Amino acid sequence: MTRALLYGFGWYTIVAALGAWVLLVEQSVRPGLAILFSGVAVLAAVVVVSFAKRHPPNNSRLLAIEDWLIGFVLGHLAYFVCSLAFSVIYFAIFE
Repeated sequence: MTRALLYGFGWYTIVAALGAWVLLVEQSVRPGLAILFSGVAVLAAVVVVSFAKRHPPNNSRLLAIEDWLIGFVLGHLAYFVCSLAFSVIYFAIFE
């Protein structure tokens, strides 16, 4: 059950890293920030996927898909919370 959840979370971190590179190409974000975020996201994806490979596979394909989607949504939620916290800290220090 946790294998699919971790794979979903890992895939979201990969998507977030690619999104940071797209924002970097469009130059809608600071280059250093995009490179830092994508580096952290890639490292997180490697760690999460390696943990996912250690768990046994799911018995049910339906539950695996459901857990993957839940993991993907939890990844999005974690990204949102971290972005919000970073923004608050950044503006408190530099503005």
